[in-house]
Amino acid sequence: MKKIYPLLIASMIFFFACKESNIPQDFALCNGEKLLINEKKYDSITTKNYSIQSVSLDGSCITIMISSSGCDGNSWKASLFASEQESFSIPPQRSARLYLKNSEACAAQFTKNFSFRLDTLKSFSTPYIINLEGWSQPISIK
Repeated sequence: MKKIYPLLIASMIFFFACKESNIPQDFALCNGEKLLINEKKYDSITTKNYSIQSVSLDGSCITIMISSSGCDGNSWKASLFASEQESFSIPPQRSARLYLKNSEACAAQFTKNFSFRLDTLKSFSTPYIINLEGWSQPISIK
């Protein structure tokens, strides 16, 4: 019986070492950025330095295309923040704002896509709705 235990332990180590990653494939599209729930940051964001052109969902990833003035848009950095307050509606709703850091001082208009993982919201019930400031339609997550 004692000879079985080392074999059982070695089998378990091999099984768990070969197991695939638990991170969904669609997260690779999101460049590691994820939606952050932070009321203080959410409240401090101004959305006047860009306009949202489109929003799309691909699994657990949201892609937001924005336009803003700049020299080429290559130095732009964006983060997506959601309010800590969730509505008690069915489905639940949460407000979000995109923060754009744009220090380019040129007058040309450029568009750029930013993608964010939505796994932060996976602990909440699904379906749910994100109300993105600057986008007229609610975003339904299923």
